[in-house]
Amino acid sequence: MNNKKDQTVNLFKYLGFTSASKKAVTSSQSTGPNDAAQPQHVVRSVVISFIIGGSIIALVKYVATRVKDPALASAIAGLPIGLIAIFFLTKDEAGKYAENYIFVTISLLSAITTFYVLYSNKKTSQTGALFIAIGVWIFLVFGRYALMKFIKE
Repeated sequence: MNNKKDQTVNLFKYLGFTSASKKAVTSSQSTGPNDAAQPQHVVRSVVISFIIGGSIIALVKYVATRVKDPALASAIAGLPIGLIAIFFLTKDEAGKYAENYIFVTISLLSAITTFYVLYSNKKTSQTGALFIAIGVWIFLVFGRYALMKFIKE
């Protein structure tokens, strides 16, 4: 018995994927809108993702405010969800995803550095520094995305 394969199959069953919809998710070619199982697993998957994401944010807030440990809170917030997502991608998708994930991570580091520099000098409010940092991240990530689309055309 292939234990890893059994674990993967069990994970997909837990998430509500049927074998037809698992094929659609892990294949680069979708089975199309006529796949009856597709909407069911998509809704369940989105709901599960929403619950997990919300739980992580709530845990970060709890640790930062109640436990009063911002270092631990940032470690929890830094959970590499993007790396975990690679598990659900095909080999072809995983390589391109990882390549783009590197740039997004560098963009995030740039945004966090922007926030830290602006806020630590006490010249910008927390909210102001946060909005500027998010703006930097949006500019870098979506600027690169638009540039890459433009170059391909």
